[in-house]
Formats: sequence, C-alpha cells, structure tokens
Amino acid sequence: VYASVRAAGICTADLPSASSLSEIADNITFVGTCTGTAEKAEEIRTEYENTVADLKAIGDGISEDEKKTVLYEISTPSSDSPTIYSAGKDTYITEAITDLGATSLTADEEDPWPSISEEAAIAMNPDVILTTDSYTEDVVNTLLSLSGWESVTAIQNKDVYYVDANTLNQPNQHVVS
Repeated sequence: VYASVRAAGICTADLPSASSLSEIADNITFVGTCTGTAEKAEEIRTEYENTVADLKAIGDGISEDEKKTVLYEISTPSSDSPTIYSAGKDTYITEAITDLGATSLTADEEDPWPSISEEAAIAMNPDVILTTDSYTEDVVNTLLSLSGWESVTAIQNKDVYYVDANTLNQPNQHVVS
C-alpha cells in the first residue's frame, strides 16, 4: 500500500493496534522515536505507566467477593442490529477492566472483538455495563429502558455508564485519562 510513498523517499512507519496496556506504552516510545520527539514521548510514557500502576493498585485492593462483573459494549442492541460487540481475550480494554478490580464477562472470548446475542448478554447478568456506543442517542437511558433487561443487576441499580469512545477505543495514553 505504501510502496509508492516509500519509492518517493518518504519515510513510513507501521503502527499495529496495541492489544495490551504495555504495548500502548511501547507505541508511545515508537512514535516519539519516529517523530524525533523521543524525550517528550518518554515523559508521556512515564506518566501513562504511573497512572496504569496507580489504577492497578486500586484494583489489587478489591477483594474477590467485592469485584463487580462488567459487560463492556461497543454497540447497543436494537431491532435493526440485535448483536452486541464487546472486547474479549487479549485486548487492552479487557486488561484495563481486570486491572481496575472488576471481572470482564467477555474476557474468555477467544475473538478479541466478539459478538454476543442480546439473550447471552442478559444471561450474563452484569453488575455494571460500560458502553462506548456513540451512535445511539441517549445511550445510557436507551440501555436502561431495553425491554427484557429489567432483571439485569446493572439495569436495576442504574450502573450503566457511557465512556467516551475516542478516549477508550483508540489505544494510546488517553485510555487512562
């Protein structure tokens, strides 16, 4: 894809999407090196790694019986699109949920970005629902009013939260903002 750009003598770099919190740190350093801003990148990396460590320390202090179960969803089920997409095994999002002292209900899904049915999500009975769905209007209230979800603990307790998609879904230092 970049052959013509390289042939023109323009330096290119391929930055694969990070699948872990440590890969995000490595990418910060890599981008700094590529752009001649290594010193600033190391400052950002250090701040990022310190924040990750602080959050993990909080999570480590949560006992097993106090851990909340979390369903992270990228898309909200609707009659037009009943499938829910989430973060599964080997993703920085699942790692972050775990590090924060919670249990991701899709952590064992082999597909990094699994699709689950609405029925399966209801059966999971999450304590908390996190969503980055920026396409559904008033997504939190939409989730709270989904028919058939009334018995879900997160719905009953109104523990449904929107997390800014641009902050969480792009693997960079802002995932811990």
